[in-house]
Amino acid sequence: MVFRRYYNDPKTTVQSFHDDWFITGDQGRIDAAGQLHLIGRAKETLIINGVSFFPQEVETALDHVQGVKPNYVIAFPYRAKASDTEGLAIAYCPTYEATDIEKRVETNDALSKATMLHTGAKPLLIPLNESLLQKTTLGKTSRSQVRKSYEKGDFQSYLDLNDKEMVAYRIAHFEKPEGRMERMIFEAFKDNFDLPEYSLGSNTNLFEIGVNSIELIKLKQKLEKQVDTEIPVVTIMTNPTIRTLATALERLQKPQEYDPMIILQSRGEKTPLWLIHPGVGEVLVFLGLTAHLTDRPVYAMRARGFEKGETFFTNVEEMVTTYVQKVETVQPKGPYAIAGYSYGSMVAFEIAKRLKAHDDANEIKFLGIFNLPPQIKIRMRQLDWTSCILNLAYFLDFFSEDDANAMLPTLQEKSHQNVLDHIMRLSPKDRLHELGLDRAKLVNWANLAHSLQSAAVDYEPTGVVDCLDVFYAIPLASVARDVDDWKENYLSQWQSYCKTAPRYHRVDGAHYTMLSPQHVLSFQKTLRAAMQARGI
Repeated sequence: MVFRRYYNDPKTTVQSFHDDWFITGDQGRIDAAGQLHLIGRAKETLIINGVSFFPQEVETALDHVQGVKPNYVIAFPYRAKASDTEGLAIAYCPTYEATDIEKRVETNDALSKATMLHTGAKPLLIPLNESLLQKTTLGKTSRSQVRKSYEKGDFQSYLDLNDKEMVAYRIAHFEKPEGRMERMIFEAFKDNFDLPEYSLGSNTNLFEIGVNSIELIKLKQKLEKQVDTEIPVVTIMTNPTIRTLATALERLQKPQEYDPMIILQSRGEKTPLWLIHPGVGEVLVFLGLTAHLTDRPVYAMRARGFEKGETFFTNVEEMVTTYVQKVETVQPKGPYAIAGYSYGSMVAFEIAKRLKAHDDANEIKFLGIFNLPPQIKIRMRQLDWTSCILNLAYFLDFFSEDDANAMLPTLQEKSHQNVLDHIMRLSPKDRLHELGLDRAKLVNWANLAHSLQSAAVDYEPTGVVDCLDVFYAIPLASVARDVDDWKENYLSQWQSYCKTAPRYHRVDGAHYTMLSPQHVLSFQKTLRAAMQARGI
């Protein structure tokens, strides 16, 4: 039963009805299968740095973190004393013993990292006993009650204990920067990430304190001003501690040997996940996904040719051989978990076969295909240099896919210089600045992407693998009519290259947005479930 109005409250009545429909305030989303899911209340929306988040989104993102009891995470806004803005508090029930300081630190670090990459905000963490997070008869924990208890000071003793243990651990394990270069980098880290000194020892890993790609670019630009030399992003990514970065910067002018592997996450007890770059060759697209994979090491392969003096790969064989050598050096034996994004799916398929051929005992327990069919040479032959740079610009969010498709016929008749002029005019200046891109770097990136495409114009898949998991999203408009056509007439061809029936997973978003901040939360849930189903 719904009454026609609120008693003696005309204002709320007006706000709560529209054309005789009662506005419940419930929020929902429709998934890829067309199913409606209730995800929360409008009034429960969190506003962090001007961006709205549902508490349930944040809680779901944190629910799988090791050291956290599933379904016992509560996110709510709070306002610190003398603060003009609200912060984000995370109350959770730990699975570690109160006396296990190392597990406490690992869990808090993982929660901070996942929260920062999901929301951009460093959270206030409140580990609580399960008795303080009791559920209702409907199986829900009262978010409003937890918030009220916090505001009354009921959790202060838990906060004080957590802060005391965390600070004591940081101080005890703090490694003071040594030498001019380490001290300079230390100051840059401290200023850029607004963290206390004891949280930034010489061997603190950037990615394990929750640095996102934008912060990485800002740090790069700050360091470049201080050392008065260009610092490739990959140098920071492959040397993510103060100590290793200091060594790298000191030898930056010396010839460097290409290393394809980027360590996105070094910790975790489960089998490492190897991620292979898409057709643009870069791996920054995996940073958001890695934030949710806290239970395993995550390594990514970055194409050759980004840095000065590096040559592009000229064929698929050379690329696969290089990557396999690195995989076998870091992880000599299986089981292996490998996944590739778009073009990288083809490379991942070849890597899996090569690892098995080198040692039949090597078990490829998970091979993930992110939105690519096995037959790609026709598509590769369609992509000229102009198509590659437009796809790159769209991938970098300079303009939309529709804009890129509309420009293509006209730009294909123009010179490379004219095409570049056009793209540079359209590209948002702040976005170029964030990515540290100028005209020369964009040209090199486009040339690299075109070289990868050219290397695969004659690629023909052969052989079979033991298992395949195909993650599919809305395809590019130029390759399939819709997602059903994409799956039934293109992706289904993978069954000819797998000993067992491939498993298909529909994911949110489109080809270039399936790992974007908007969709990475739902993607990681699907990916984690798929890996768990494979026993990896």
